[in-house]
Amino acid sequence: MSIHNEHAEFSNELKRRFEEFTVWAIANWPHKNTPPTSRDFDIARKEIAALTIQDFDIGKRNAAIPEPEDAGPQYVSVSPAPWP
Repeated sequence: MSIHNEHAEFSNELKRRFEEFTVWAIANWPHKNTPPTSRDFDIARKEIAALTIQDFDIGKRNAAIPEPEDAGPQYVSVSPAPWP
């Protein structure tokens, strides 16, 4: 099986399981007077969609920053700077 087929299969399974989870969460919500709706899970759906994008060039993207032995920085801060 090629990597593309495996990725597509994984993506479909992940989305299917998430939809099953949302149905279960709505049906079993402990506060019956304020149950969530399917729309309450839209942000999570967008995050899952971003995870399942086929990005096979992730190594190239990560290679943009040289390693320390190649005169790259010892530390790369990924935290945003505080608001001035």
